[in-house]
Amino acid sequence: MDWQKACAKAGIKPVFGAEQRWLEFNSDTSRENKTSGHDSSHIILLAEDQRGLTNLWTLSSLAYEPENFYGKPQLNPTIMKAHAEGLWASDGCGLTRFAGYAENDDAERCRMEWGILLDIFGDRFYSELHTFQIIDPGPDDLALNRKLTKMNLMKVKLAAEMGVPLVVVNDSHYSQQAQWEEHRLVYDLSTQAWKKDQVDTKGQAADWLMNEEEITYWLGKHGIRASVVSEAIANTRMIGERCNVEIKPTLSMPRLYPTDAEDAKAFRRSIEEGFKRFVLDKGLPEKLYRDRLEYESSLIV
Repeated sequence: MDWQKACAKAGIKPVFGAEQRWLEFNSDTSRENKTSGHDSSHIILLAEDQRGLTNLWTLSSLAYEPENFYGKPQLNPTIMKAHAEGLWASDGCGLTRFAGYAENDDAERCRMEWGILLDIFGDRFYSELHTFQIIDPGPDDLALNRKLTKMNLMKVKLAAEMGVPLVVVNDSHYSQQAQWEEHRLVYDLSTQAWKKDQVDTKGQAADWLMNEEEITYWLGKHGIRASVVSEAIANTRMIGERCNVEIKPTLSMPRLYPTDAEDAKAFRRSIEEGFKRFVLDKGLPEKLYRDRLEYESSLIV
């Protein structure tokens, strides 16, 4: 709500979304294989309408349920398909399974990964081209740049083959190009060196807020033609324009069951369990506490 109000004050339209993790099968399969959840991949979900916002929040909540949480909150294809309405989806960055398959020239596994997401989201599934790269790479940075280039080129190839539209991700960690050293300093101070979710570098990366000309230039360094970039930018803009969501205050309460009466019964069952444990089992005067329970529970209901 605070973010929505700040955007309104600045004259900026907010786009509500989340980066989620998803497993190719489900957490049970990952647990059997003892992956610690490291076989998960990223997916970006953006809410187009109010239904999409509801599904976005639903998926975020379900990912934390005990049967889905493994290492980190996880989604799976079955859950995503049940709550895909009103959501745009794109396939994530260089930390995805797709990027690993592309790095190993495994086009067939890349196709299978997209096939799963196409089955879930249909024509609302897009693939991301990423500007990120080390500008003046040292020996340790060359492999990272090659990985991102291979990922982007594989996406362009399969986009034409499978009919998946492209979007542009300007991986902007800060606003102005000249701020890169301050950004690295803050990053080093706030991130545990042994537990980083992105590649650290002492050199400058192409990761500031770019204009269209800069985006075209840096994707060109990955071997992406300007015409492809232009179309991807147009797709990105189109999705942004289609996402029109507002968090609307409401007096309605969250529901666990189909009716208020069923919710009240479930609430009452919980109360009675607590009453037995904390009053009856401890030998406290039942009537004194029962009268108070009846008064407060009826008030709450």
